Amino acid sequence: MSGLTIDIKSKGKPVSAYIYAPFYRGVEILKRQGYRLISLEKNARLRIQKGKYADISQDGNFVREGILYVPDKGVFLVKKSPILKYVEEGLTCNIDEKDFYAYAPEIQEEFEMALKDSVRIDATQIPTNRFKDNDITTFAFDKIAEDYGKFLQEAGIKEMPICFNNSNYDNKQKTQFARQMWFGNLLHKSGLSGFESLTHYYNIRGVFDARCAKNLKAVKKPTLEQIVSLSKRFIPEATQSKFKQELRKLYSK
Repeated sequence: MSGLTIDIKSKGKPVSAYIYAPFYRGVEILKRQGYRLISLEKNARLRIQKGKYADISQDGNFVREGILYVPDKGVFLVKKSPILKYVEEGLTCNIDEKDFYAYAPEIQEEFEMALKDSVRIDATQIPTNRFKDNDITTFAFDKIAEDYGKFLQEAGIKEMPICFNNSNYDNKQKTQFARQMWFGNLLHKSGLSGFESLTHYYNIRGVFDARCAKNLKAVKKPTLEQIVSLSKRFIPEATQSKFKQELRKLYSK
């Protein structure tokens, strides 16, 4: 796994960065460095600002939006993927390589909340000269939908593809499920997709959040003495000495 790459700055301060890693691990590292997962709107805005040859345009990446599959009802684009909350909290037990299933009641509630801020996906491609008039692209890119459409047109892209499962696969599922949104690079026509694996290595991009960074600074690493004092409640007295020795090795690194 490679380290965090800060490729976009403003006046010397970080704006956006990405890491090549499995989704769970990448989100964790971004969060530790003061970044939150980027949105489609912010991603598109930075592409317009930096141009079609910038890394952010030439490389695809995961974004914070998600695709929800609801059997017999349809496929929906949601602003915040239900997957993200559980990944941020380190809970991945309901997620396989791609799909996040709404088995537990609390997860079903998360799905219902996500669907309140969603749009139905009823197209497999959208003409870039119609972005301002299309419900999907105005939902995804907000006020810059038309500008991003023009940016893609100038890059020679006439249509943006949307890739998701067919209804036969969806309706065979026992419950609704979610997939994390992938924002394709310009070579792949800036396509929106839900087929990328969460367990394989892919680009995960974040935007710097000063509030996250401030909160991280407020969390202080416990001292050696504090850990030793607390450990007395849980570690037998016979092994205390060995524990202290190993702990000192960690703190000396």
